[in-house]
Amino acid sequence: APPSWSQGRTLYGGMTAALAWAAAARAFPDLPPLRSVQAAFVGPAAGRLAFAPTILRQGKSATTIGVDVRGEAGMAARLT
Repeated sequence: APPSWSQGRTLYGGMTAALAWAAAARAFPDLPPLRSVQAAFVGPAAGRLAFAPTILRQGKSATTIGVDVRGEAGMAARLT
């Protein structure tokens, strides 16, 4: 993400969440529509970010995805 998307030393939380959703959608293209998001911003999302989406549970009508976001300083966010 370019520096203009940052607030001080970290990426804006909404942008971090949007990038995590994009990573999940790219990893699992047949997901049902997004219904809700829980986000825990635990550290600065700075520098090169890595997104690790995983399926936590998949049912007939809903899928729960977890996305861990890591930055230069370690864990930046965990979204479900």
